[in-house]
Amino acid sequence: MKNAIYLLIGLSVLCQKAIAQAPTYNIIQLTQPQNSNNVPDSLGVHARITGTVYGINVKAGGLEFTLHDATGGIEVFSSTDDFGYTVNEGDSLIIQGVVAFYDGVTEFQSLDTLINLGTGTTHQPVVVNALNESTESELIRINNLVILSPAQWVGSGGTGFNCIATDGVSNYTIFVYPLVDLYTMPAPTGTFDLIGIGSQHCTAPPYNTAYSITPRYHQDVIEHSTGVMQTDAENFKVYPNPGNGRFTIAFDNSNQYSIKLYDVTGKIMYASSQNSRLFNIDAGNLNSGIYVLEVQASENIYRQNISIQK
Repeated sequence: MKNAIYLLIGLSVLCQKAIAQAPTYNIIQLTQPQNSNNVPDSLGVHARITGTVYGINVKAGGLEFTLHDATGGIEVFSSTDDFGYTVNEGDSLIIQGVVAFYDGVTEFQSLDTLINLGTGTTHQPVVVNALNESTESELIRINNLVILSPAQWVGSGGTGFNCIATDGVSNYTIFVYPLVDLYTMPAPTGTFDLIGIGSQHCTAPPYNTAYSITPRYHQDVIEHSTGVMQTDAENFKVYPNPGNGRFTIAFDNSNQYSIKLYDVTGKIMYASSQNSRLFNIDAGNLNSGIYVLEVQASENIYRQNISIQK
């Protein structure tokens, strides 16, 4: 029988069924402690959790996304039903379901209640130099990566593909889901930083291998030079960089350019467009930090880091 679920937005109940309210837990209480095989002791527990959505829905016809509270993250999964909920990163949700375990990852399945509370709080990714149990269902960042074999970035494979990258010290598995826009884009060339959600695809105990980072969208690839996602880079300069938030972009050619600035979580902080060789950005209201400048000309996209220092 298909699971019933409450989906409440404001006071609108889209599906109703009398379901007892389960005890409320912090997420870490469901993912920890673990036994010697890294399996949590909460399997089968019917629970209620509250958290913020990270990433997109990577499950066609169902639900698969990360929910995170102040204590940790967990993967929310429904194999065949999305219950009318459109996943939106930043939503604050109350979810009721059952703790499960699949391929080394603690999941929240058999959902029966989902309440949308509005907008939640997202946090900056944590920079890491290893993938392990501590990075599962966490928003993380790995810096200074290079793809070892671009041929692995295949854009096919049904459930997604793995690609190995290195920072010169360790190797990391990047797993790209088919519903992520990066799936059909060219592999990054040169050095880049990568933001994503820590995951695992390990099928046998003690479930301590096959960790990965799963990017949410193309903005999670932060390249160290301009135009590296395309073969024919648009020639432009950005100055002053570092700057106080007011920058000028000088292009070699006039074109219709779309400009966006992203923070390190992938949130759009500035957006504008115009047809000119000179483009002035006024982002003086932004805090000091590293931002990703994205320039779109026709169907080509180019990126570079810019630094705001105040």
